[in-house]
Amino acid sequence: MIKTFNFKTALLLAAMAISATTFYSCNKDDDKPEDPVKPVNNDTPETPVTNEAKVEEISSSIKTLANAATDGKPVQLSMDANTTAQDVSAIAQALQQNSTVKVDLDLSKTEIVSVPAGAFKETKNLTSVTLPSKVAEISDNAFKGCTTLKSVTIKPTLTKSGTTIKIGASAFENCTALDSVFVPKADIETVEIDPTAFVGTKIALFTGNKFTSFEDVKTFCPESVLILAHVTEIPEKAFYKDWQSIYGEEYVKYNNDSILVSVKFADGIKLTQIADSAFMLCKNIENMIIPNGVKTIGVDAFLRCSNWKKPSVPEGVENIGDYAFCQVNMGDDFEIPSSVKSLGYEAFCWCDNGIYATDFAEIHFSVMLNNGRAIVTKLPIENNIIMIPNTWTEIPLKIGWMGASITDITGVTFEKNSSVKKLIPYQFVGLYLDEIEIPASVTELDSLVFCGTNSLRKVTFEKGSKIEKIHPKAFGGVRWGAFPEEIHLPIYCELAQTYSEVTDPISTTIYVPSNLVDKFKAAECYKNCVIHPEED
Repeated sequence: MIKTFNFKTALLLAAMAISATTFYSCNKDDDKPEDPVKPVNNDTPETPVTNEAKVEEISSSIKTLANAATDGKPVQLSMDANTTAQDVSAIAQALQQNSTVKVDLDLSKTEIVSVPAGAFKETKNLTSVTLPSKVAEISDNAFKGCTTLKSVTIKPTLTKSGTTIKIGASAFENCTALDSVFVPKADIETVEIDPTAFVGTKIALFTGNKFTSFEDVKTFCPESVLILAHVTEIPEKAFYKDWQSIYGEEYVKYNNDSILVSVKFADGIKLTQIADSAFMLCKNIENMIIPNGVKTIGVDAFLRCSNWKKPSVPEGVENIGDYAFCQVNMGDDFEIPSSVKSLGYEAFCWCDNGIYATDFAEIHFSVMLNNGRAIVTKLPIENNIIMIPNTWTEIPLKIGWMGASITDITGVTFEKNSSVKKLIPYQFVGLYLDEIEIPASVTELDSLVFCGTNSLRKVTFEKGSKIEKIHPKAFGGVRWGAFPEEIHLPIYCELAQTYSEVTDPISTTIYVPSNLVDKFKAAECYKNCVIHPEED
C-alpha cells in the first residue's frame, strides 16, 4: 500500500543547498526522441539494452576522475542534459566496473523523469545522488542494496510544479548508510511512499522536506513528522531535546518546550514499541494517535505532553512504564485498555486544572488492582483522611508531591485486609500526619517513606505484620530532622538519623518484641533511645 502525505498541511519549509561539480558530459544524437522507462512490477523489471560504447565511455571518465583525485574523497560524476532514463543502465554498469571508486552522481541536468526499476540495485560504490526536478518516480528496487549510498537530493526549481513524486517498493531497501533524502517542498505537492521503501535503512521519518533518521531529528526541531511504515520501535528520547546541554540552564528555565505539534503514523505501520522518554517534554504536541499494534510504552514516554488533544491508548497495549502519561490530561471518560498486563508507577496521573492540582479531588491517577485490572481513579478521602482500599497492591502515587492542598489531610488509613506490599521513597512526602499504622501486608519499607511528614509522632505496625525489610533511612527526613516520638518495630533493623547527608544515632522511644530488647539495647545506633518491650 502506498501512503500519501500532503506537504501543504503538515510539513515545514526547509532550506536546501545543493552543489554539484561537473566533470563529465555525455552527449547523444539530438534527433533521437526521449523515451523514459515506465515503472514496472518487481518480479519482471524492464531492463533497457545497454549501450556498450556508452558504458566504456563513462567508465573511462570515472577512471580519469579517480586518477586525478588526491584527497581520497568520492569523485564527482555529472551527466549532461541529453541523458535520459535509457542511459541509466550504462551509468550503473560503469559504476560497477569501477567498484573501488566512490562516486557522487549528479543527474540534476538530465532529462530523467523516472529512475527505472532496479536501476542501481546492488551498486556498492555510489555515495550520493542528485536527481533533476522533473523526477516524478523512484521505482521499485531502484537503489536497493546500495550500501554506500548516504544521501539523495531532488534538485528544486524556481517555480512550483504541484506534482506528485512516488517512491516505490524497496526503492532504498538495505541502503544501510542512507540517512537523508531531500525532496523540494516548493516543487512537489505530495509524496507517495511504499511501506517497504526504506526497510533496512536509517530513514525512519519524514519531516519538512526531508526523509531522515531519529538520530538526525535531534539536531533540529520539526513542527510535524510522519513516522514511516517499516518502523517497529521509536527509540529512547527520539524527540526529547536536551536543551540544557545545548543552550544552558537559563535557556531551559524559560524555553524547554519542543515545537513538535503533529505526529502522524503511516498506514500499515509495524510499530510495536515506544521506548523510554520518546516524546518526553514535547509539551506542544496537539495531534497524535498511537497506532494499533503497539505493545509496550516505556518510562516517561509522553511525560508532560500537556497540550495533547484527545489522547488515547489503543487496545492491545500490554506494558506501560512509570510516568508514561504523567501530566497528560486523558479526560474524564478515559479507560485503560483491558489488554494492559503491567502498569508503571503513576503511569497516568493528571489534574483537572492543568499540571498542578489545587485540591486532591482534581487528581486522576492509575492503579493496577490485585485482580489484575488497571483503572483510573481518584484518592478516596473521608473527613480529610485518605482511605487506601484493600484492592490496591501498591499506593500508586507519591501523595504529597501532587501539589494539592495537603494541609487539609490529617491522616492515612488502610482498609482491613490490605494488599499493599511495599511503601516506596517519598510515599507520604509533605503530609501533615500525626500517626500511622503500617498494614500487616507490607513486607518492605524503602528509604525516606515519611520524608517531610512534619508532624508524624507515632508509627505502629498492624498485628501479624509480615514486614521483612526496613531500610535504615525509612524514617529519614521525618519532621525535618527529628524522628517520630514513638516507633513500634516488629523486627530487628538498624535505623539512622538521616536528614540531608547527615547520619547520626537516633533519639526516640522504640517498642520491640521482648526477645529482641537486649539486641536493640546493645546496638550502637540506638544508644540514645529508650527501648521498651512490646505489650502482647
